[in-house]
Amino acid sequence: MKVQISSRNKTTSLILKEDRVWGILPDKILHFFSLRPGQEVQLEAEVADNLEKEVKKYAWQRLLQFLAYRERSRSEVLRFLKNLPLADTVATDIVIKAEELHYLDDERCTEILISEMMERGKSKSEIRGKIFQKGIDKNLASIILDRLYTLEQSRNLLKQALEKAKQKYRSGNPAEDKKKILSYLYRKGFAVSEISELMEREE
Repeated sequence: MKVQISSRNKTTSLILKEDRVWGILPDKILHFFSLRPGQEVQLEAEVADNLEKEVKKYAWQRLLQFLAYRERSRSEVLRFLKNLPLADTVATDIVIKAEELHYLDDERCTEILISEMMERGKSKSEIRGKIFQKGIDKNLASIILDRLYTLEQSRNLLKQALEKAKQKYRSGNPAEDKKKILSYLYRKGFAVSEISELMEREE
């Protein structure tokens, strides 16, 4: 099998297998295989297998660091591994391993994300948009969002947002302030009908 090694930075090199991206490894690990940046060599099957194990091991370590900061979606993880860079087949194997070990779970990720954003007073529309940015399945996201974001909670969050907007817009011109408050809450993702209804009750 033909392998090419090219320097990626001062300590890490990119490995190409048959002219396609395979992965990256620190130069100190490549040294044990008598490989160095700038080489193009033919590897025996046993050596290639051992090198692949090291590629997977290193990518796994990098993934664990990535997961340590916060909960991640499957789509985020695949994007991270692709940008290492890492071959798609190797990335898929690593993602499957992470899911089997429960390090990666889109349902759990969605529940945590929704709960955190609700605590910050985000509207249902804002939360939905954020979830979709994470690449989470729309059906899964909608089911969890509808379960966690109840009508009562929606009203409470809107009321909190309204109080915040009232503090923000106090020019002394009630009509002008009302327009700005409505616009502010609408941009936050709340429905105009719900905003108007609450503002009328608050008057």
